[in-house]
Amino acid sequence: MGTFGGYYGNCHIDDEKKEVFNEQMAKILNYGGMMDHEEVKIYGQEICLLNPFALREKGYINFYYNYFEDNSWETASYEPEKTSLWTEKIGYAEFADVVMAAYFLYEVYDSNPGFVVINADTINYTEYVGWLNHLLGTEFSMKKRFRLWENAEWEASNRLKLIDEEGQKEEKNSDFSNKFIPRKLEYLSGGIELADLLYIFHGTESLVEGHKELVEEIGNEEKADDCRFLEEFFQIIKDADAYYKRIFPFRDMFYEFLQNSHKVEYVAAIKLLREIVDAEENRKCGELIKHIRNGGWDMTDKRITQNKGRMRVKRYLAVMANKELRRKVFMF
Repeated sequence: MGTFGGYYGNCHIDDEKKEVFNEQMAKILNYGGMMDHEEVKIYGQEICLLNPFALREKGYINFYYNYFEDNSWETASYEPEKTSLWTEKIGYAEFADVVMAAYFLYEVYDSNPGFVVINADTINYTEYVGWLNHLLGTEFSMKKRFRLWENAEWEASNRLKLIDEEGQKEEKNSDFSNKFIPRKLEYLSGGIELADLLYIFHGTESLVEGHKELVEEIGNEEKADDCRFLEEFFQIIKDADAYYKRIFPFRDMFYEFLQNSHKVEYVAAIKLLREIVDAEENRKCGELIKHIRNGGWDMTDKRITQNKGRMRVKRYLAVMANKELRRKVFMF
């Protein structure tokens, strides 16, 4: 049981196209919020760091957590050498959307009949291709879905193979026009999730001023040593995760902060994080997380799991991890 996705066709990518294909696949999975976790143990306690999807030349690149969905699914992997994507259960929200967009990349590269499927049923959501074009700056189209006769022959041929292999006829929807022709062309403009990265520009000017004040205040005091910085930073993350749940700093940001523990800008940044975590308004909103019942995270209304208090903590960490945005706004 569960939701599975895939590409029902030829996944082979020609050698001369592999480099571009791998870069595009990596961008889809990275911008789509696909990550894995890295556990770090300090002072006898553990925290999880977020490791966004990043391309490397050899081996499998695993991912199972989606930042925007705020949830983990069964481990998926991508192998750049073979341009091969492998997924298990993908759920029904953002993790699934990103996986389906990734499989659509195979469909638009493959000139032969072949279609993206969910649980063996062909899907025709053109929003995925629209998002690819928006994200990658491409002009992919769904034109091959209009080659009805060729598609019908391909589908019929595959049905015959199923009958030969399984010894019985499987009932499926035979409405080819409904199955292969895109119906929602108005969505081709697409879009990507930028809420976390643009957070600082919407009603949070006080954070910038607060950081400046802390920098000035710390600059007039004796600077904290590395051990004290590490202990304080680690404890803030533990406290935030204990109260708001599933609060994970980004791995590169975490290690960057540790390497710059002697600089007042970084010391001020973690003190500001402590203020956000402890803010009465945020904690009051964060209390909603206590309403998670036996159904667990998956079955809980997102108004609870993504309450304002918890999202303010997450978004601050996201801004700190986005170096370009952080330099522009916080000046470090």
